[in-house]
Amino acid sequence: GFCHLYDGQEAVATGINAAFEPEDDWITSYRCHCIALLRGGTIKEIVGELFGLSCGMSQAKGGSMHFYNKAGHFWGGAGIVGAQ
Repeated sequence: GFCHLYDGQEAVATGINAAFEPEDDWITSYRCHCIALLRGGTIKEIVGELFGLSCGMSQAKGGSMHFYNKAGHFWGGAGIVGAQ
């Protein structure tokens, strides 16, 4: 489908983020909504990306699988779903 939800997995991202330093780089799997928020993304950028708007975190190029935030050392989610 077009939207890969992160329901119930928030604690995983929160725990990992607590162990990381702000300058640590993070690359994750295709469910990266909360990680994008934790690493400096805004609700507007995340929702914008989900709806394909230019204000999205990846300027509407990635959709729900590919958030990205260079300033937050978050290098996005990989779309390799079968590897999990």
